[in-house]
Amino acid sequence: MSEIKWCYSFNEENFEGTLNTKEDAIEVGAFYAKDAGLTIFHVGTQKDVTLGVSVDAIIEQLSEDAYEQVGEIADEYLRYVKPKHALILEEKLNQVLHSWLSDFGHRPTFWTVDNVEKIDID
Repeated sequence: MSEIKWCYSFNEENFEGTLNTKEDAIEVGAFYAKDAGLTIFHVGTQKDVTLGVSVDAIIEQLSEDAYEQVGEIADEYLRYVKPKHALILEEKLNQVLHSWLSDFGHRPTFWTVDNVEKIDID
């Protein structure tokens, strides 16, 4: 989501809709709230779920895997990876992850919600 999208909720927990403006979210939310006999609902902005790899966990797992395969000789393996090298690995793995998510239709279709506001229906 590169531009701000708005959504609405009747219980401030489950949000729905992907609307272009706050006004649209209020209009659509009010329509459905009135139809359900409600006098209040909430609107908010959608925020993408942030997914990524934990490079520290990956490096640790690689080190443990090496140790399990060959024993003590691998005890120090990857223990002293420079932070800038870890950052490069993280960036590359995240690029691969996000390509894979897009290529196979696994990008999240859900989001978190910020800037929640209560709307009273007159």
